[in-house]
Amino acid sequence: MELDELIRESAPPVAERSTALLEDLDALVSQQRPSKRRPRRGIRWAAAGLVVAGVAGVAGAAAADGKLPFRWTSERGGPCRITSATVELAEKQTDSEAAIAATTLAERRATLAQARKFLSTYDYASVDRPAAIKAWQKAEAEVIEGQPDPAERQPYLEGDDLEVQALIYKVNQDMNAHLRKLGMRPEVLMPTFGYNGWTGTDGVFRCTG
Repeated sequence: MELDELIRESAPPVAERSTALLEDLDALVSQQRPSKRRPRRGIRWAAAGLVVAGVAGVAGAAAADGKLPFRWTSERGGPCRITSATVELAEKQTDSEAAIAATTLAERRATLAQARKFLSTYDYASVDRPAAIKAWQKAEAEVIEGQPDPAERQPYLEGDDLEVQALIYKVNQDMNAHLRKLGMRPEVLMPTFGYNGWTGTDGVFRCTG
């Protein structure tokens, strides 16, 4: 199993992150913490063709969808926040192309409307975060341990990075399950989450203010 693309990370305090798709996982977003200062790699995830983007360092961003910002204190003591959760239709030039081709524009727009409605009422406070972390770690391990070259395996997420990504993973799992119950295909969508924090010169992501 190979990683699809590198996470491109700008200088602090703003770091942009993106993910691609993994054919054999249901849903997974990951931004790997560097090991020995190696650049981050994005674990490819397949939320049925869904590409999710995360943008850090945007504490002032407005929430287009969802009851946000959602705040919590991480195990490290960091003041973490999910600042925004938006969703748009995926582009044809992505791994979502097959799903896009199999649906009409009207169907995709209906899926988008349902996704936005779901996010607008999502109760982040109700998430069992320890359980979400365990679910993330299970999926993450399947991907990392499935890589054929041990030298290319990225380290597991830790600390604030782990907590943020596990919560985003849980939100996407719940949204996708909801859409599938409606007979819709979530892979035609591209959600984007904003969260506060930055990656220091030590390569560690930390929630901030």
